[in-house]
Order: sequence, then structure tokens, then C-alpha cells
Amino acid sequence: MILRPQLIDLRIIAHFLGKLILIFGGSMVLPIVVAVLFREVVPFVDFSIGALGCMGAGFALLAWAGSPAAFDMHWKHGLLVVSLTWLVCMVLGAVPLYLSGHWASFLDACFETMSGLATTGLTLAQDLDHLSHAANLWRHLLMFLGGQGIIIVALCFFIKGGPGAFRLYVGE
Repeated sequence: MILRPQLIDLRIIAHFLGKLILIFGGSMVLPIVVAVLFREVVPFVDFSIGALGCMGAGFALLAWAGSPAAFDMHWKHGLLVVSLTWLVCMVLGAVPLYLSGHWASFLDACFETMSGLATTGLTLAQDLDHLSHAANLWRHLLMFLGGQGIIIVALCFFIKGGPGAFRLYVGE
């Protein structure tokens, strides 16, 4: 499957990856709410752009994948879905951080996001004392999501049980 993937393999991966990206994008709602509560306009826009990017990518993958009735996930699919989820969530989660202006480059924001998801806690933020409440919450929420395991959280709430769910769990 990995060396010579067929279209059905790509659709299975796209289906589950799309669901996980939607979950990750949904987690950006909490910083949006905090930005509204603290009347932070720029972080509200930054996280709205990030959430809309996640929702757009997730829905695009789900639309391309088609009907989920025919999907039977195997071990190799689970491994690829988990690996791609980590990479895609790193890039999409870095968007609002980079737009805030507290990171020197997009690569620094990607490092910050992966550091949060991997629960190492390292940061490259500049002027950390003046970071918005929403961006600071997002940094902490990334730690929580990484500590819980994005895949495990998804299994609990959005993905039906069965052999596919167990294979995602093993892949994580």
C-alpha cells in the first residue's frame, strides 16, 4: 500500500485525516471565544483565519474522499493518518501564531506548535510578556491536545469504534 497506493488507499487516508483536521480546527474556537471576551480584535481575526483554514482543508479532504461506508482502515492507513495528522496540525496550528507577530518566521511558529503538541514546552516567542490571552491560551491548549493525544481525543468523540479506531490508536 505504501509503495503502490491505490485510489481507495488515498481516499481512506483523506477521510480520516479530514475528520482529524476538523477536530483540530474546532479546538481553535476556544481562543476565538477568549479573544472576544478580552476584546482582542487582532487575535480574533488571526484565529478565525486559522480555524477557517482548518475547516476548509478538512471539508475539502472529506469531499474528495467520498462516502465513508466503503472505508476499511488497515494498519498502514492508521500509521499514515497519524503521521500526516501531526504534520498538518503543526502547519495549520502555526498560522494564528505567526499572524500574531510574536514569532520571527513561520518556521518559528511551526516549532512552537510542534513543541506544544509534543509537550516539550519550548518556545521561540518574542516579547512573551505582551502575548495576547488568546495566543497564550492556544499555546497551552496545544500542550493539552498533545498530552492527551489528538488521535485519542478524536477517537473518544468523533470516530466510530471498530477496527479502524483501534488501528488509529495503535498508530498513535
